[in-house]
Amino acid sequence: MILFTEVTGLLSVALAVVAAGLFAGTVSAWKRPYRVAALCILVVAPLLPIDGLSLAGYVRGVVGDLSITTVVVTMLAIASRVFHRQVVPEKEIIALCGLVVLCGTIFYPMALGATPYDPYRMGYDSYCLPTTLLLLGLAAWLKRLLLIVSCITLAMLAYSVGWYASTNLWDYLIDPVLVVGSLFYLLRRATQAVMEKRRH
Repeated sequence: MILFTEVTGLLSVALAVVAAGLFAGTVSAWKRPYRVAALCILVVAPLLPIDGLSLAGYVRGVVGDLSITTVVVTMLAIASRVFHRQVVPEKEIIALCGLVVLCGTIFYPMALGATPYDPYRMGYDSYCLPTTLLLLGLAAWLKRLLLIVSCITLAMLAYSVGWYASTNLWDYLIDPVLVVGSLFYLLRRATQAVMEKRRH
């Protein structure tokens, strides 16, 4: 019997593969009906079994389940490519990526033993992390950074119902793929800003 968490885990990886395909290829330049058809093919293809295991299964075996935040960002990226328009304001994407990179550069070294304190333990039945997220979400709401609010809310809802096999809230919030992707996005935007400034 296939567990619900396995289905959602594989589907999230498949969506990430779709996003990579849309950004790397020329699909985004096609007309909308062809883009939608290509999207459907790209969603199904990673789920097809190869020697008993799908491409999404292979990727999942390496990187694990992607966080809820990664799933949200991936779906927004796919929507922007399919419909040729910015679904979320640029400032909100930059704010989320900056927050993710900041959390990742602090969290992962500490979790890997750089300091005596392991913040990963906060994700197990602790009031500290949910309280911090509540305050962060409130601050983001006041700043009208609704993407951050949405990601925090969805991650906490998924955690509360046991959406993934993990029982740690951190696994619903961030993952290494998201941190690396956010860093590359910020670097790309910074490079574009510098190039535009030089042209003017």
